[in-house]
Amino acid sequence: MSEPDPYRPPGADLDGTGGLPPRPVRGVLTGMLVDWGGTIMLSIVFAIVYSGMLAARGLSEPQIIAVLESSDLTSGFGLLNTAMGTLMSFLGGWVCVRAGRSTSLKPPAVLAVLGVLVGLWLGSGDLAIGVTLMLILFSSAATMIGAWQAIVRMRT
Repeated sequence: MSEPDPYRPPGADLDGTGGLPPRPVRGVLTGMLVDWGGTIMLSIVFAIVYSGMLAARGLSEPQIIAVLESSDLTSGFGLLNTAMGTLMSFLGGWVCVRAGRSTSLKPPAVLAVLGVLVGLWLGSGDLAIGVTLMLILFSSAATMIGAWQAIVRMRT
C-alpha cells in the first residue's frame, strides 16, 4: 500500500468556481439585473442631481424638464449617462461570469445579444440608426470585456 507523496503540492481550484457546477441562467439574469437595473438607477440619480444643480441656478421646473428632454448625446449630461451605462455593462458582464460560476464567454455573449435586442427595440425612437448601433456596440463590448476580466481574475 502506497502512502501519498509528501512532496507533491496540494491540488488547487484553478478555475475559481470552487468545484461547483456552472449556473449560466443565473449568471445571465444577474448580469441583466446589474447592467439594466444599474443603468436605470444611475440615470435616475444623475437626473435628480442634475435637476438640483439646474434648480440652484434658478431654472424653473418647466425649464429643467425642457433641458433634460432636449439634451443630446454630445452634451455633458448625455456623455456622462453613456459612460455610466457602459460602466454598468462592464459590471454586468463581470457579474454574469462570477454569479454563473462560468469560465466561458457563452453566458455573457447571451447577455450581450439580449442587450442588442433590447437596444434595437428601445433605441428605435429619436436617435439615428448609426448612433443607436454605436451605443449597442459600446455596451456589447463592455459586457464582453467585463466578462473576460472576470475570467482572467478567476484564473489568477
